[in-house]
Amino acid sequence: MGRGMNRTMIYAGLGTIVWLLAALFVRVAGPDLFDAWRPGLIVLFVAWLLLGVGIVVAMSRAMETERRKIAGSGGLGNIRAFVQLTDDVGTSGQPQRAQFELIAKEGYAAVVNLALPTSDDAIADEGSVVTRLGMRYVHIPVDFKNPTLEDVRTFFGTMNALTGRKVWVHCVVNARVSAFMYLYLKHVRGLDDAAARSPVLDRWAPRMEPVWASFIALDRESIDV
Repeated sequence: MGRGMNRTMIYAGLGTIVWLLAALFVRVAGPDLFDAWRPGLIVLFVAWLLLGVGIVVAMSRAMETERRKIAGSGGLGNIRAFVQLTDDVGTSGQPQRAQFELIAKEGYAAVVNLALPTSDDAIADEGSVVTRLGMRYVHIPVDFKNPTLEDVRTFFGTMNALTGRKVWVHCVVNARVSAFMYLYLKHVRGLDDAAARSPVLDRWAPRMEPVWASFIALDRESIDV
């Protein structure tokens, strides 16, 4: 947890030893000497106690720093709107170019992109970036103003073809993806409504556009699963 943390623990250990030796010495030396040293021992004990509190605070801060590192710039948590929806499906908004390398290192075998090539922050050569990292790339451009049944069927077919492999599905802000994954998990994998819903979908639902509200209400017969 860092050299500063190690030094703090060493000082705490030394302080404990000194306090115990002092207490033992005056106890062996007799009650009179113990009474004479009592104020000093109390001060020493209080100082040792404060040092212990400092250690707890330092350890808490160090653990929080480690947690932020994992979910920070070097972790999946820093990818826009990241949600680990199932063990084998990670979802997000548009990853940055360098973040695809992290996705590959995490064992993902394929990237499915539901955003348009003209979407905000789109990477023109995303397919090349992904395939150079050894992952498969599938682009299903979905018009946010007009998601279609054909889009859903293509998505279902793609996800079924990738069964058994880790798949990363993204769009711009994880909105399209949350809707498509909801239908897929509910109608193909058989998850119940709550389990199929992403937190992104839950946040979006109260202000969802009518076309998308109708879209996520599609049943199996309509999609022809």
